[in-house]
Amino acid sequence: GVCDSDDLCPNDDPDDTDGDGVCDSDDPCPNDDPDDTDGDGVCDSDDPCPNDNPDDTDDDGVCENVDLCTGDDATGDTDGDGVCNDVDPCPNDNPDDTDGD
Repeated sequence: GVCDSDDLCPNDDPDDTDGDGVCDSDDPCPNDDPDDTDGDGVCDSDDPCPNDNPDDTDDDGVCENVDLCTGDDATGDTDGDGVCNDVDPCPNDNPDDTDGD
């Protein structure tokens, strides 16, 4: 054991589960190190997008850092041409209009 006078976290056993230097009793995310990478108030272990703040503004299930069409909910890019459906003149064709008509 460690004497309370020498224990960095005398009220916690274990003292610091995730080893981040914050006593478990004071740690908002005692099982995560780092606790909240993106600073959105959600512990990384519970955050669907731990590197994004906000996580998914258009609620399409795609994290902001990999969402090609942020703000387009589920419209996305059906034909994979790099143009979001809401602004793509031919959302189902890639390339869009090869013959120019």
